[in-house]
Amino acid sequence: MTYVGSRPANKPVNQTDIEDDAISLAKLAGGTDGNIISYDASGNPVAIATGNDGQVLTSTGAGSPPAFEAVSGTTINNNADNKVITGSGTANTLEGEANLTYTGSVLKVNTTDSAAHGNADDLIVGSSSGNHGITIYSQNNSTGNIHFSDGTSGADQYQGQINYDHAGSNLQFHTVGAEAMRIDSSKNVGIGETAPLGKLHVKTGDSGQGTAIDHGDELVVESSDHGGINILTPYDKTGTLAFGDGSDSDIGYISYNHTNNMMTLSVNADGGTLKMSSDGNLQHGTSTNSGRVSHVSSGNEKIGFFNALNSGSYSQSVAYFHCARNTQNGSYLILEGSHGGGSCFFVADSGNVTNANNSYGQSSDERIKKDIIDANSQWDDIKAVKVKNFKYKSNDSITQLGVVAQDLETSGMNGLIHDSLPTVQDIEADSTFGTLYTEQDKIDENIPEDKKIGDVKEVKEKVKAVKYSVLYMKAIKALQEAQTRIETLETKVTALENA
Repeated sequence: MTYVGSRPANKPVNQTDIEDDAISLAKLAGGTDGNIISYDASGNPVAIATGNDGQVLTSTGAGSPPAFEAVSGTTINNNADNKVITGSGTANTLEGEANLTYTGSVLKVNTTDSAAHGNADDLIVGSSSGNHGITIYSQNNSTGNIHFSDGTSGADQYQGQINYDHAGSNLQFHTVGAEAMRIDSSKNVGIGETAPLGKLHVKTGDSGQGTAIDHGDELVVESSDHGGINILTPYDKTGTLAFGDGSDSDIGYISYNHTNNMMTLSVNADGGTLKMSSDGNLQHGTSTNSGRVSHVSSGNEKIGFFNALNSGSYSQSVAYFHCARNTQNGSYLILEGSHGGGSCFFVADSGNVTNANNSYGQSSDERIKKDIIDANSQWDDIKAVKVKNFKYKSNDSITQLGVVAQDLETSGMNGLIHDSLPTVQDIEADSTFGTLYTEQDKIDENIPEDKKIGDVKEVKEKVKAVKYSVLYMKAIKALQEAQTRIETLETKVTALENA
C-alpha cells in the first residue's frame, strides 16, 4: 500500500511498506537483547544501553536519549507506626509528625488514646496541658456547621446539627433535622423559639403574644394551650419558688411541703404567715386549723377590709356569705361575732339578727344634725297601714307578719319604699324580675368565667323593700298623738264626772 503525503494515524506497517519485506533489530539500531529502542532528534532509532539492577529510566531532556540512573534516596525523620508523614524544607527529606497519627480509623491530633471514650475517638484533639480547640472559619455572612448523620441522603445526612450563623450572629442546635434551640446575638436562649423574648424562652406553641414585660423576662414560658412550670421533688421534700434581694436570698417565697401537703406563702422573711393546709383550709397568722379561713392578728390593725372602688356603676355585694343548707329555723348561723367575753352578735339562717344586749342604734348626736323640727302628724299614715300575714314563695313553711310594699305605695307612703337588686330566689319566684343562667347557656358557651348555672343572668326589674325602721318611728309618732288624744279625753271625762 502506498500513501501520498503522510501516513494516516493508527495504520499498521505492512510488509509492502518496507523495502525488503523484512524488519530486523540489526536494521533498526544494531541493538542487543535487553536494549530499549529510542529515537534521536533526526528520528533515527537509537539503542539505549541496559541499566543496573534497581536503576530507573530517566529523561535527560530534549536532544538527549533517556538513560538508566540510580534513584536518589529520601529520608523520613521521626518515623514510627501510624505517624502521618509530611513534607519538609529539605530536599529528599520527609517528617513523621509526632502529634498527628492515623490508625486507619482514628485521627489523633496532639493527644493519646486514653483521652477519649471509644464512642467518640474518630478524631481526638488536644493534650493534658495548655489550651486546645478546633476552629471553623467561614465568610462573615455565611454559616459554620457541624452535622450528625445517620444516612446517606436527604434529612438523614443532617439529623443533628450545630450551626453558627455569622449573618445573624446566632448559634443554633438542631435535632431530627429541625432547629430545637437557639442562642441569639443578645445571648438570649430560645427553646422552640427562634426570636426569644427573654433570657430563657421556652415555647411549645404560639400564644399570639409578641412581647414580655421587661421586669419579668428572665424566664418566658409560652404555649398555644394551657401552660405552666412544674417543680418536681420527692414525696417527703419541699418545692420552693424563692424571691431574694441583696440582703436576703429568700425574703419572700412560695413553697409546697409534700410531707403534709401544705402550701406556704412568706413575705418579708416572716417564715410563712399565709398557709393552705391539705384540706384546703386557709390560715393567716396562725398554724391552728380552726376553719376554712383562719386569721389571727396580735397587732392593732383591721382584721378584715373590703373596699369596692367602683363609685359609679357598682351593683354587686361587697361581702357575701352563703350556705347551701336551705333552712330558716335557726339551725345554723350565717355570721357570728365574739369578743373576750364570748359571742355577742349573730345572724341566723332565718335572717334574724341577735346581739348580746338587745341594743340597735343610729348616730343621733344633736351636734351632727341640722334643720331639727317636730315631725308632722303620722296619724293618718299609720291608720292607712295594712298589716297582713303572708308566706314567701321560697319558704312557705313560715307565716310572717308585716306589710306589702305596694300597699304602702297605694297609701301614698312611697318614702318607706326602696328598690334592691333581685336575688336568685326572687327571680325563681317571679320571672318579671329577670333571668338566670341555664344549661342551654352553658351549651352555647354564654356563661362568663365568674358565673355558673343558676346565677343571675339579667335584671329586668328591681325588688321593692320596706324601710321598717322608719315605719316604726312613724308608729311612735302616731302613738304619741294617740296618747295626747287619750289624755285630752281623760281630762274631759274627769270634768264631766266632777260636774
